[in-house]
Amino acid sequence: MKSLVTACMALLASVATVGAKPNDKAPGDGGAAALISRYRAAHGLGPVKVDPILTRAARQQAQAMAAAGVLSHDIAGGLNSRLRAVGYANVPMAENVGAGHRSLQAAMESWQRSPGHQANLLMSSATRVGIARVDAPGKPYGVYWALVLAAEPAGPRGSAEATGRSPFSGFGFSFGR
Repeated sequence: MKSLVTACMALLASVATVGAKPNDKAPGDGGAAALISRYRAAHGLGPVKVDPILTRAARQQAQAMAAAGVLSHDIAGGLNSRLRAVGYANVPMAENVGAGHRSLQAAMESWQRSPGHQANLLMSSATRVGIARVDAPGKPYGVYWALVLAAEPAGPRGSAEATGRSPFSGFGFSFGR
């Protein structure tokens, strides 16, 4: 099953790059983590830092949404299976997706106004994030976002043996124009 998920993810990643491209100005450098950390601090929570594995997972999701021209949590596979495939298993995790937002600030403002998105941003155990923006001219929304938040993986990237915890996942959608 794991090899099937991995093969599907590779296929989606290769298809997703046609007509859609990651935005070179996407906030993968810590700008997003700083913005999210400030929001969390205002609510009495600790900071988050950018995780390259979560960033790749977010990019894959944003590219798949952009290629299909849809807003979906499952277009590249479910969050639990996507993160399990890259070594994040059995840790609290959440995902926000959005479309049509022309800036990180606009996406964040939309997510902060939505109870489900806000709950994900304020997930108390979150310590790591990955975020991606993919521009897709000619697609319905033009811009697609994915944000993945997760707790610190324990042991070998959060294996079930190391954590002993059950998976949790939260989801949220947002649209902008």
